[in-house]
Amino acid sequence: MCHLPETIIFSDETGLDVESYISIYNAMGFLMTVEVDWIAQVIRNAKKPVMTIKPMAAGQIRPFQALNFVWNTLRPQDMVTVGTMTPKEAAELIEMSLGILDRRQDCVPLQETRSKSTIKPRSPSDLAR
Repeated sequence: MCHLPETIIFSDETGLDVESYISIYNAMGFLMTVEVDWIAQVIRNAKKPVMTIKPMAAGQIRPFQALNFVWNTLRPQDMVTVGTMTPKEAAELIEMSLGILDRRQDCVPLQETRSKSTIKPRSPSDLAR
């Protein structure tokens, strides 16, 4: 199906023979034709499952924020699709998603830079120095 939210509504109203829909859906409304809350309502009211695309807004939203948003606003039958460059990236996003869905902390390592040195957890041996 098409990316436009009207397609979901028209398909539901006319009973088109489709099994699922595709919709752009992300927290910042990137590439969406109407506001996020309106798309959320369209998805919530859809008669068929919705496959959402662009949850990270083409790299504009970090995975943690993007996945928390979509997994906490979609229905159980809806899907989230993401693009990755490597199998490792895919594994990290799957683990992060499972952590969100299970309401537990995932085990994906955080990215480290010098700016984070003051907030990084330290071991007791580091504190003794």
